[in-house]
This record gives sequence, C-alpha cells and structure tokens, in this order.
Amino acid sequence: ATGEPLAWVDEFRFLGPGHVCGWYNETLLGGITCEDGSNIVNAIRLKRFASENALSDGTLPEEVSALKGLVRVDFRGRGLGGTLPHAIGNLPKLSLLLLENNEFRGSIPHSINALSRLQYLVLNDNLLSGSIPPTIGDMTDLVFLRLYNNRLSGSIPNEIGHLSLLTKLELDANLLTGNIPSAIGKLTNLDSLWLMQNLLTGSIPSNVGQLTNLEGLVLAINDLSGPIPNSIGNLINLSDLPLSRAGRLSGTVPSTINQMVSLQRFEIDHNSITGELPEFSTNLSSLVSFGARSNMIYGSLPESIGNLRSLKVLELESNLLTGYIPDAIGSLPYLFRIVLVDNMLSGSVPWTSLFGTNRQFFLRTLLLGYNDFTGTFEPGTLTAETTHLGLEGNHFRGTLPAGVEWLQSLQVLSLHSNNFAGTIPNAFSQCRYLKYLELGNNKLSGTVPKELGNLTDLAWFNIARNGLHGDIDFICKHNVFNVQTDCGGSPPEIICEQPCCSVCCEEKITCQAFFLNITLEFLIANGFA
Repeated sequence: ATGEPLAWVDEFRFLGPGHVCGWYNETLLGGITCEDGSNIVNAIRLKRFASENALSDGTLPEEVSALKGLVRVDFRGRGLGGTLPHAIGNLPKLSLLLLENNEFRGSIPHSINALSRLQYLVLNDNLLSGSIPPTIGDMTDLVFLRLYNNRLSGSIPNEIGHLSLLTKLELDANLLTGNIPSAIGKLTNLDSLWLMQNLLTGSIPSNVGQLTNLEGLVLAINDLSGPIPNSIGNLINLSDLPLSRAGRLSGTVPSTINQMVSLQRFEIDHNSITGELPEFSTNLSSLVSFGARSNMIYGSLPESIGNLRSLKVLELESNLLTGYIPDAIGSLPYLFRIVLVDNMLSGSVPWTSLFGTNRQFFLRTLLLGYNDFTGTFEPGTLTAETTHLGLEGNHFRGTLPAGVEWLQSLQVLSLHSNNFAGTIPNAFSQCRYLKYLELGNNKLSGTVPKELGNLTDLAWFNIARNGLHGDIDFICKHNVFNVQTDCGGSPPEIICEQPCCSVCCEEKITCQAFFLNITLEFLIANGFA
C-alpha cells in the first residue's frame, strides 16, 4: 500500500518480530503508537527518516479507514502520491492530518467533512487541484487549515466562516478566483490569513478589521481592487501587511494605519494608490519596512517620517512625489536602504544628515535617480559600508571627486545623465568591488584612466555621450558584460572594438532611448541593485 517492499528500510522495526505497538523509534520521533493499555493504533508518524528513500513513491491506502482509533496521521515530506482516499472520512477520532510536502493529486474528498474532531488539516505543498469543498465548513473543530502551494481553483467557500476556532487560514500560491468572502470576518481567532499569489478579485472586505488577533495579513499578488479599508487600523496585533501587486488597489494610504502599533512591514508596491502620504505618528515606531513603489502617490515626504524610529527600508520609487528630502529622514538610526527613484523631488541632497555618525546602521543603499535634484556629489559624507549609490537623471553639477578611495564596499555607482564635467578620477579604481559604473551622458572630457582596468569585478561600464577619447582595451580584458561608449563615427572618439563595446553611440544621439530605459527594475533584473 505504501510502495514496493524493497523500498522500505527497517528504521521503525516494521520488519521485526515484535508487536505492531512497538514499531516506534524514539530517536526519529516516528513510527506507530497505540492507546495506553490497548492494542488500538492511535497514531502513525513517519515524518523523520534517516534514509531519504525509506518511504517513497507510495500512496495513502483506502485501508487506512480500518484504523478507527487513529488520532494522528503524520506523513509529512515522504514523497507519497496518488489521490487522497475517500475513506479517509471514516476516521472518527482523527484530530491531526499532516500530509504536507508530498505529491498528492486530485481533489480534496468531500468526505473529509466527516472528520468532526479534526483540528489540524495540513495539505500544503502538494499537487492538489479542484475546489475547496464547501463541506469544509462542517469541520468546526479546525484550528489549522493549510492548503497553500497547490493547484486549487474556484472560489473560497462562504462556509469557511463557520470555522470559528480557526487560527491559521493559509491558502496562498493556488489558483483561487472570486471575491474574498465577507464571512472571513467571523473568524475572530485568526492570527494568520494568507491569500497571496492567487487570482482573487473584488475588494478587501471592510470587516477584516474585526480580525483583531491577526498578526499576518498577506494578500499580495492577486487582482484585487478598491481601497484599503479604514478598518485595517483596528488590527493592533498585525505585524505583517504585504499588499504588493495585490491588483489595482486604489484610494489613499489610510491614516488609520497609525493605530497599528505592532506593524513592522507595510508594502503596497505596484498598485494604483493615490493621494498624499499620511502624517506618521509615534504609534508606528515598530515599522521596519515601508514600500509603496509604482503607485500614484503625490505631495511631499512628511517631516513626521522621522517618527518611524525602527525603519530600515524606505522604497517609494515611481510615484509623483515633490518637494525636498526632509532632514528628519537622516534622524532614523536604523535606515539602511532608501529608494526614491522616478519622482519629482528637488532641492539638494542632505548628504550630512543621511550619512551622519549618529546612526546605528550606516546607509548602504541610496537610489535617487530620475528626479530634479541639484547641487554637487559629496562622497566625503559617504561611509565605507555604502554599496549602492544612484544619482542618474538629475541636475548634479561639478567635477567627479577624486577622494573616493575609502568606499571599499561600493558595488553600484550610477551618475549618468547629469551635468558632471572634468575628467574621470583615477581614484575610482580603488573601489575594488565596483560592478556597475554609469558615467554616460555628462560633460566629461579627457581619457579614461588605465587604472580602471584593475576593477576585476566590473560588469557594466558606460561612458557614452561625453567628450572622452582614447583607447579602453584595458577595460575589455575582464570580459565586461556591457560597455557603452562613443565609438561610432569616423574617426571614433573612443577606440573600442566589438564584442567588447556592446553599444556604440554615434554622433551622441543614438543612445537617447537607451539611457531613458535604464531603470531600477532593469538594474534589479540584472543583479546590480
């Protein structure tokens, strides 16, 4: 019933002469146990095997229903397949059914509702398909319902609202469609609601605010619409709220988030959120990560952002933000990643406050590309921990500084499409871990220093649309992934033969589109950000 006999390994004394109730291994915490003082099997636990092939390529047999005293079935991670037997509903005492991380196929049998004492139904990480049977609502003793990472389809049945004892409802990574049923608002004991990575539509039901025991509400990667309900602020125990790519969520960021004193992660990337950011209160002092990339948020960054005392990651790329970077951001002691690319921010960069010495964590990533910042590049304020610095597509001016030798961790330096003039300093060669160096579309002149040939990790090098000249064969010797120069025309300004120079800008106009398409998403996709 569970595979060919030769596939078995006698780790639980299955092949010995003893009674079945002795088939147990204390070290491996598995085998068969019986009720005290009887020969009635009440648990089969085959979770941990010393040999990977001790039980594999088998099925769960219909005959399991003969073990009427079973309380626990634990076959987690044993490579079992086939379908779940209909007869599994004939186990009246079963309280734990743990079959995660196998290869079970087919649908969840409707007979499962007969397991009236079942508390833990754990079927995640299988190949199950079909719909979630509405009869699941009859299993009113359920505490854990984990069905994630299968191929389940159809809607979430309203009957799920009958499971008043449920603490974990985890249905993510399936093919579920339809609305999130409002009946979920009745599950007031829930601490975990995971519906991420499905095809759910409609709005987030407002009565989700009744789930005041929730610690995790995970709705990302769906096709939801409508606003984030104001009632979300009632979830004072919620620490994790990822809504990125949830669909087309609209409206504003509700000011009621200030009531969420336990919130640590709030991510609404790639939606249609609009309006201004709310004022942030000191109630959000536990917030560690705030992401709102690719929305339509406008207005300025509020000074009250300084109240987010635990903030480590701030990502607001691709919005409509205006105004200055508030000095209050520099007062956040743990902030190590700031991404404000593709907005309409202006003014000068508060270098000293951003990289001040009063910080518990040094700022490692600062990406400010495609805004309207002015002023000069002041690397003297940067620290040795800085790894990514992006200032492209702004109005910075002046010469490139020579004193950058202490930036020993720098991997990405993007300065293209500004008004930098003068020569490329030799000191850049001392940033030995540099992988991405973008200097194109400026007013640089002279030759490229041969010392840059010492950058053995360099994978991307762009100096196109400048006034540079000379040979750069020393760059090509390390098989640089992508080199863009002004090597078109006759005679060429930069001597660089293909395939080393992957893009040759002729007459300084043919690379316009190329520069406009160098986005943060592109850099991330190519491992540079």
